Amino acid sequence: MASKTMAYCSWLRKRFLNKVNQPGNYIVFKHLNIATRLAIGFGVVVLLLLFMSVTSVQRLASVNDGTRMIYEDRYPKIVLANEIIKNTLDNGREARNVLLAVSEDEADNSRKALNVNRAEIVEGMAKLRKLLNSEKGGQLWKEAADKRDALDTRYDKLFALARDDKKAALEYLKTELAPTNTAFWKALEELEKFQGGLMADSAQHAYDTYDSTRSLIITLSAIAVALALAIGAWITLSITRPLKQAVAVANRLEAGDLTVKIDSSARDETGQLLQAMRNMIATLTQVVGEVNGGAQALAGASEEVSATAQSLSQASSEQAAGVEETSASIEQMTASISQNTENAKVTDGMAT
Repeated sequence: MASKTMAYCSWLRKRFLNKVNQPGNYIVFKHLNIATRLAIGFGVVVLLLLFMSVTSVQRLASVNDGTRMIYEDRYPKIVLANEIIKNTLDNGREARNVLLAVSEDEADNSRKALNVNRAEIVEGMAKLRKLLNSEKGGQLWKEAADKRDALDTRYDKLFALARDDKKAALEYLKTELAPTNTAFWKALEELEKFQGGLMADSAQHAYDTYDSTRSLIITLSAIAVALALAIGAWITLSITRPLKQAVAVANRLEAGDLTVKIDSSARDETGQLLQAMRNMIATLTQVVGEVNGGAQALAGASEEVSATAQSLSQASSEQAAGVEETSASIEQMTASISQNTENAKVTDGMAT
């Protein structure tokens, strides 16, 4: 039984995972947020436990009903029938003692005891009839009651014969009263056997209910465990797979790889995380592109500035050369002027 249950639970777990992992179903499940998945998982397990609890309580109630039926219905009828049989057998002995008594007091005591038993038998038969609730039980009681009525008339006749003719009374005891007495308690014995059979059936029903309840609880417990494992695996994988993908993407981003692609259409929290990382990669790629463009523009501007500086440097050099030439010309002019001045002085001296 246990091996079959475990095999069935293993099959159920695989079937559940296969069902969940089917493309259409997986698309539906992966769009559920994590809170909903956890609620579904715990909800299924709680429903199974609730079903187990309700079923167990119902089965235990059935076992309790069977036990109460045995203790409060079947067994009291058997006890009551046995008490009537005991009183009937005692009456057989008391009837014999009436005839075998050596004194009137002894015979009178036996008659009193017999009459007490007769009253208890009448009371017991009335109680027994009220307890019987089956058609066959009622029929068996009716047969026993008819034999009891026949037996009662024979007791009265026996007592009358015992006062007048003990020999005739003894013969009457052997041929009439004893067989009727035996027929009565045997009829009660049949009723007792019938009630004993009902009690055995009730006991067997209680045993069967216990066995079936135990098997059902074991099966449901195994199914609950299998489903809990399957749902736990499903929820775990649905969370860890996207997280592993996110970690792998983060590692590649850390290495400076902006060409990483993220393929995910999930709309849960992990799907939102991957979508945010996809947007981040797109933004980083755009920013890096803009930075590269700015760097290239800056490099071009630097080259232009360098060329302008070189042009200015060359112009400065040429201007410096011109200044030097102008300075030399001025020096030459100054020398010529000085020379002319000297010549003028000489000429002026010669004139004077």
